[in-house]
Amino acid sequence: MRWLIILILANLALVYLYLPDAAQQQNKPELCSVRLQDQVSEVNGTLAVEFINVGQGDSTIIKSGDETMLVDCGPKGASESVLKTLAENNISRLQKLLMTHSDADHIGACKGILTKTRVDKIIINGVKGDTKTYTELEKELKYRNIKVAELCAIDSIGESQYQILNTGRGKKKHNDNSIVMLLKHGLTQFLFMADCDGDCEKQLPATDIDVLKVGHHCGARSSSTEFLEKTTPTIAVIHVGKNGYGFPSGECLDRLNKADAEIHRTDKNGNIIVTSNGISIET
Repeated sequence: MRWLIILILANLALVYLYLPDAAQQQNKPELCSVRLQDQVSEVNGTLAVEFINVGQGDSTIIKSGDETMLVDCGPKGASESVLKTLAENNISRLQKLLMTHSDADHIGACKGILTKTRVDKIIINGVKGDTKTYTELEKELKYRNIKVAELCAIDSIGESQYQILNTGRGKKKHNDNSIVMLLKHGLTQFLFMADCDGDCEKQLPATDIDVLKVGHHCGARSSSTEFLEKTTPTIAVIHVGKNGYGFPSGECLDRLNKADAEIHRTDKNGNIIVTSNGISIET
């Protein structure tokens, strides 16, 4: 009997030693079947990314091949602007709707969009927001029996592939709860920061990108010098509208200018379209 007890205790010790850190597990998305290719320069089609002017908030259409993804929906009241842009692009169905986090200026219009657009997959990080907007959206998803897909570490949209660099799970600071996505089309790369700034930026890997969707509407803690040095964006897009937060901040704009990034703002430029043929980008 004694040897059996010793054997059980030894096995338990081994399990304990090799258990992954709980915080790391929280921020680790599921592995999916798609592999991110590091050196894929030949793609047949064009990737089109349209940053929609939704006022103070985020909403972006990604169209690659025959598939379309919407990243965030903008604030409540912006659904008509988003639906109009979808119609102008002849999009009546979304293969994926990614909600980066629970802030109202990112998901407020999702309910209105879901009532008029077919959505195959909803992707969220499972971090529940305590806002009325988030609660209403949960009820809408349940009412329409829309299932939430797993958050994949690597997945695809059309001919393009994307990688989740930050799930936002297990983070103490609110804006760190943002899903951060790296989109790759051929040799070109787009980085979508949602409201990730400050400490969240520091945890991201170094990677050369072409287009940066600037984090947190170019707030004072967004796009640090160190972050811009490790990402070297050619184009910086700022989702921003009339607000009382001081967005975009002068500090953030100065850092982007010093990094020689070409700055585009939805409050000044309206909808901003960036396309990629897999080799180069065009605005």
